[in-house]
Amino acid sequence: MSEARGAGAAILAMLRSRISDGEYRPGYPLPPQRALAEEFEVSRDTIQRVLNELKTEGWIESRQGSGSRVRATLPIHVATQPKVPPGRTALGPFIARAFAQPVVELDVFTFTSESLDTHIRAQAEAIRNGQIRAPERIALRLLLPSDTIELRGGV
Repeated sequence: MSEARGAGAAILAMLRSRISDGEYRPGYPLPPQRALAEEFEVSRDTIQRVLNELKTEGWIESRQGSGSRVRATLPIHVATQPKVPPGRTALGPFIARAFAQPVVELDVFTFTSESLDTHIRAQAEAIRNGQIRAPERIALRLLLPSDTIELRGGV
């Protein structure tokens, strides 16, 4: 079960990144579920859960029989509270609040930069679309775990 969750989380991050990067453009359809399942070597059920999460977060629109397409207006931040395990904090709302300030200062501790990259790209898109003002300055300090610590999967 944790492997499926891990695969789903990785696919979710990858699809968010593809949308933020413009690989999947606003208004355009996503590949069919079958194609995504084959690409990521997972079940369609896993892809359906990922697409439901993207829909909940406001990244895509879905209609039965029509597939999923990227929303014309991408989210600046997650409108609904994400399902975050106890003891952890969702990054999106913090990034959105930081980018509302004239000077953005971020200190982030992370094992990967995928989530951070996705949220920063969403803010960059909001700036390009005129939804928010560009900050005067952005300072980012990325704190990484020691390379002497053995990290295990399935946390």
